[in-house]
Amino acid sequence: MEPNRQARIVFLVPASSAWEHQLDQVAQKASWARELPQHIKVLWYVGRQNEVEEIVEDTLYLNCQDGFDYILKKTIRATRWIIENEDFDIVIRTNVSTYFDLNRTQELVKSFQSESIKIGGFLDQADIGKGESKVGQKFVTGTGIVMSREAVKMLGSSNLDCLTGVPDDIAISSYFLSHNIPLLPTRRGNLSVTRFFVPCWQIRLKASDNSHLASTRFPLVHEYFKSSGFMNKAVAFFRIQANEFRNFEWKINYILTYLRNFVHISKLNTLRKFSRYE
Repeated sequence: MEPNRQARIVFLVPASSAWEHQLDQVAQKASWARELPQHIKVLWYVGRQNEVEEIVEDTLYLNCQDGFDYILKKTIRATRWIIENEDFDIVIRTNVSTYFDLNRTQELVKSFQSESIKIGGFLDQADIGKGESKVGQKFVTGTGIVMSREAVKMLGSSNLDCLTGVPDDIAISSYFLSHNIPLLPTRRGNLSVTRFFVPCWQIRLKASDNSHLASTRFPLVHEYFKSSGFMNKAVAFFRIQANEFRNFEWKINYILTYLRNFVHISKLNTLRKFSRYE
């Protein structure tokens, strides 16, 4: 790669027909993925039963089944397609509910720009195996798997697409670890866990307990990164936190209602228990 040239980045995003994922995809396209510099491309990829694999607008159609169990297969086929058809230095496999600050992302991928095999991202740990043979294994979470060109070529040449029902982030990480290739750690923001906004190159917006929340977070987070000046940044920050407080307050009310109902049912069961002996 020529010195001082920006890395050519391709984001690969598995898409879905599920309504909550469609909401997130629309919000993602309207925020950080809306106005991209020439050296960055985003491809949302889906499976369909058709021998012709092609891009229609910004969607890559692949010849395989769609659905959650086939994300790994779609991801492998997507890497093979871009190797043959795209000019790139870095691939970031992500999802529809993750926000990227492109300025920070471009700085981060400099450490991945290499003619060697490099892969990394935010590391988590999963239990692999069953019973006494269960072991903990680190993996790069699917919010942002960063790969050098050589890593993408290696992944594309694998036979991982024969597997179904295996989370692709765990399978991909296991594949590289089995070839003694280390997983490089990076930071990640996670609003769903912390409920507190911290600027980072990638921010997980998905909330498993509220399917609408990620799509409402996208424009608020995007406003922060597009704002200039301390006061504008501060206003955008407080808007993000106000949205988190509203949803957190709703969650607290839900928990309190659940506890009240639990106490009420426990009292009824206690009364019924004693009534048997009267």
